[in-house]
Amino acid sequence: MAPIKLVIKLNGRPICKRKLEIEDHNGLQEEKSPKKVRLLGSENNVDDLLLGLKNRKRDLYNQKENRRLLLRNKLCGIIFRRSLLRRQKLCLVLDLDHTLLHSVKISDVSLDEQDYLNGKSGLITCMKTVGRHSLYNHKGRYTRLRPYVRDFLEQVCGKFELYVYTMGERWYAEEVVRLIDPKSVYFNNKVISKDDSTDRNRKNLDVVLGANASNTVIIDDTESVWKEHKDNMICINKFNYFSSRNGGGHRLNMDNDELDEDNGALKRILEVLQRVHEKFFEEFPAKTDVRPVLKAVLKEVSAN
Repeated sequence: MAPIKLVIKLNGRPICKRKLEIEDHNGLQEEKSPKKVRLLGSENNVDDLLLGLKNRKRDLYNQKENRRLLLRNKLCGIIFRRSLLRRQKLCLVLDLDHTLLHSVKISDVSLDEQDYLNGKSGLITCMKTVGRHSLYNHKGRYTRLRPYVRDFLEQVCGKFELYVYTMGERWYAEEVVRLIDPKSVYFNNKVISKDDSTDRNRKNLDVVLGANASNTVIIDDTESVWKEHKDNMICINKFNYFSSRNGGGHRLNMDNDELDEDNGALKRILEVLQRVHEKFFEEFPAKTDVRPVLKAVLKEVSAN
């Protein structure tokens, strides 16, 4: 008997296609013959189907969340932007991985290095003792905060509205941000992930409330994800506490273990941001675009 094509749809869209082969048992009348149904293809068809349903549900949620953020920015963005300017604040969008911290799976770290990390007096394994520590064993990952990160946030939060924007998934971003900002003093749930983006492979200010190209500075270690906003970027060097090695594991980057915070990248960028903020509001409201101000300050810094 010829195979029958089976198409399973969700919300009118096909999510699974399979061929069914129906076989008659010999020796029985056709009208009473029991039917044997065999799903051709992978032996994990049920798991594949459930995974497809889960991914589809996640994608639908992400699309809904993206539309909500776009609509919120369209309806409230101008009002919020004006409110920020009245309070003499600009927007600062911060990348997460390799910008504010470095995080790896514990399973990707060699046993010797796990012993070393677990023996460090500053390693924190309980969220109740987050404090101002910088090395964590949390949710199956080792996470090392970039030197000076909390002092940096403390000093910029009065002049900039702070956001985290990461190409990681939302659940991961929220967990890691809790290590930096456990009391939600700086970010106050203003965390944007690739799940919220209009394009999952790129970052854009269209989902950042109150932010646009004229009032926003971006700090990221990857320039290519900000194709529409390169003039808003300060490109920071990657922070690697754990360096990749052959075989897919990691080894400790001892050069960053006891980095001098007074000479670190965030300390230098803080000085740039303070100068950008000062010059912008010296010229405001006659001039209302932060990009030429940022360009001029970066040029001054590089010249010195």
